[in-house]
Amino acid sequence: MSHALRVALVAFPLAVCACSMAEEEPDVDNVDLISFNGLAPESLLQNRDSLGALAGAPLDGATTELTSSQDGQALLTDVVRCALPTGESASFPTEGGSDLVLPGLLGLAPAWSVGPIGVTDQRFVTACLMAHVNGREVPFPISVRSARRNADQIERLTFPAEEMAVYGNLFAPDGEVFACFGEAVSQTLGSSGGISDAVPNYLDFRFCSIDAECGFNLVGACFRFPSSDVTSSSCETRSRDIYEGCHEGPIEEAPTPAFDEAVTVYLQPADLALLLTEYTAVICETLGVCIDLDLDDILGDGGLGLPL
Repeated sequence: MSHALRVALVAFPLAVCACSMAEEEPDVDNVDLISFNGLAPESLLQNRDSLGALAGAPLDGATTELTSSQDGQALLTDVVRCALPTGESASFPTEGGSDLVLPGLLGLAPAWSVGPIGVTDQRFVTACLMAHVNGREVPFPISVRSARRNADQIERLTFPAEEMAVYGNLFAPDGEVFACFGEAVSQTLGSSGGISDAVPNYLDFRFCSIDAECGFNLVGACFRFPSSDVTSSSCETRSRDIYEGCHEGPIEEAPTPAFDEAVTVYLQPADLALLLTEYTAVICETLGVCIDLDLDDILGDGGLGLPL
C-alpha cells in the first residue's frame, strides 16, 4: 500500500456502487428481522449494574432505573429487541405512571419474558447488545446472526460483508466483553485489522474512537481466513456464517474460556466501505499514517461469496 489516502477518489465510487447495488440486491425493507445499531458504548458499559439487576426476574413488568434516562431507555430498547421475538413486547413501569412498552425483534432469549435469565441467555443478549453499539453516531442496518438466529437467503445476499463477531457476559459481576474482526475487514486492512500494528485498528474506531478506550477487549481476527495473511484466530469454528468457540485471546497463544454464544455481524457492502474509508481518513488526519484503500473485495464480487 502506498502512503497517500485518496479520499475523494474513493468516496466517489462508493456513491456509484451503492446505487448499482440497490438495483441488484433486495431492499432492506424486504428483509425480515433487520435491526439498526446506534447504541452508544457508554450506554451499555456504564449501565451494567442495571443489567445485572434485571437478570433475576422476568423482563416483562420489571422495574428498572433504566427507564429514567435517555441512555437507559436506549439500552432497554435494544435489550428487548435482542431478547424477545417479533410480535412480543415487554412493558416497564415509569415514574410518570405510564408503562414504557418496547417491541421484541430477534428473539435470542425468549424465556426471559416470563422468568429470570440464565447464563447462556445472558451471553446471547450481551453479544447482541454489543452488535448494536455504534461509536460513530450514525446508525446503519445490521444483520445479526448466531447459533440461535440464522439468516435467510435474501438477508445473506443483502448483507454479505462480515464485519466482526462479539461475545461475553455483561450480566455477570466480573464479566467482560470481546470482539474480533471479520473476513471483510481482513480482506481490506490485512492481518492486524488496521492500517498497521502501530496504530489503533478498525474496531477501536468502530466501537469508540482511535484516541480512547471504552471497555471492549479486542482480540484480533476471528478466524484464519482463506487467502489472507491472518496467522492467529480467536474462534475455533466457522459454520456457514457464524462463529462458535470464541476465546478471550488468540487460540494459538494460550488456552482461555470459550464462548459458543457469539453474535456475528454482517453489513451491506456500501456501509462497510464507508466505515473503512472513514477509519483510514481519521488515522491519516490524526496520526499521519496514510494508505490507499482497496475496496474491490467488498464492493465487487470477489472474496465475499458465502455458501447459500
